[in-house]
Amino acid sequence: MDRCNVLWGDVLCRNDGHIERLKERRRELDDQWTTRLLHLGERIIAAEHAPRRLTTLGKELERERQTMMNRSEELTTKLDHWRNAPKQFGFVLSPLEDG
Repeated sequence: MDRCNVLWGDVLCRNDGHIERLKERRRELDDQWTTRLLHLGERIIAAEHAPRRLTTLGKELERERQTMMNRSEELTTKLDHWRNAPKQFGFVLSPLEDG
């Protein structure tokens, strides 16, 4: 496609679109993780005098951490795939103008 001259319409690289969507999902995941950590931190502080509750919250925090790491790893794998995949192109057709 590098040597292609588009006369009418436009050519889009699909890989770039997938990469941008995955980056956005990663930002959302980071925001979710931050929010979840703050919430769990508040709950841990509130349960300071209840050892059983602290143990439960500690386990919950570890599960949450593992879940976020797995999701992050999955997104990283997909990003690597689209960065290294052969370029895929799509065409945007423009309407003909009546003159």
